[in-house]
Amino acid sequence: MADIVRHRKLIPRWAGEAHPVYRLESQRWARRSGLERLHRGCLLSVLSVSGLTLIVIFVLVLANNLSSRFGYYWDEMVMGFLGQAWLAISAIQLGVGAIVASLVVAQTAPLISGEVELQSWGLLRTTTLSLREIVRAKLAAALHRMRVLLISMGVLRIISLGTGLLFVAYALLREAFYYMSESDWQEFIATAWPLLVPVFLFLVYYAGQPVIQFFFNGALGMLASVYTRSRSQAIAAALVARLALWIGSLLFNAAAGFFVVYILIVNWSEPDYAPMAFFHGWPQPTPLQVSVVIGGALTIWLLAVLVWQIGFPLLALKLAERRARSLGA
Repeated sequence: MADIVRHRKLIPRWAGEAHPVYRLESQRWARRSGLERLHRGCLLSVLSVSGLTLIVIFVLVLANNLSSRFGYYWDEMVMGFLGQAWLAISAIQLGVGAIVASLVVAQTAPLISGEVELQSWGLLRTTTLSLREIVRAKLAAALHRMRVLLISMGVLRIISLGTGLLFVAYALLREAFYYMSESDWQEFIATAWPLLVPVFLFLVYYAGQPVIQFFFNGALGMLASVYTRSRSQAIAAALVARLALWIGSLLFNAAAGFFVVYILIVNWSEPDYAPMAFFHGWPQPTPLQVSVVIGGALTIWLLAVLVWQIGFPLLALKLAERRARSLGA
């Protein structure tokens, strides 16, 4: 009983079947059997394509490393399988992620604009429910009905994260750690510790992307929904906004990557061999200084991305609630 009470306190009232708007929105989604089949088909396609891809890669790698005279080259086979599997699953992730993002944005965009178009928003606003509850209950019900899409991305992310970690760990063990002496280990520990923070942040960022992007796209769709007067306009505006945000994110990450890789690693860390003449004559930084500066830059980069991805949905919901208030005026 105590667990049930704690569970209810953790979940807001507007995010459950007990809330009338949530229940009404869930019933509307339940009548759209085509969408349910589409979502389940997405999950089955992801599982089928991922499994088939891993099997094909394993067979090809096994065949390429087969020798009738020497047997199997296990090291090359493991490295080849893990590396190619990670690349293949990552490519599938990109395609599925774009499809899922479009589906979530397109299906949340009509939540309010559809009510306005059908002239039922004013009636909904006459209830005793607060505007905040109405907006969030409709979004929560829609996202709950699309949870299969989140599961699809989660499955891909788990496979990708697992193969990526195994590949990196095996490569480091095989190519670097195996040949390191005790003095090399001491130097590595003394200079590499500043990189632990960005590595941890990257793992959190990478593992959490399916959930973060799911809510990000839902909030974007809701924001577009309150600034348009019809469902078609809302869907178009939301998809255009998603494309613009994706391009902006790509440009920001490209600029940040250029700064870290080219400016800091290629030029600043080796000023005597720097391609940019600006760095010639600069003092040579110590390995610890290089780790601290590069680790700090990576940490700031990842924190900026996480703050944006988590902060935008919260800001979008606030703006949506404010705009929805004027719709009901």
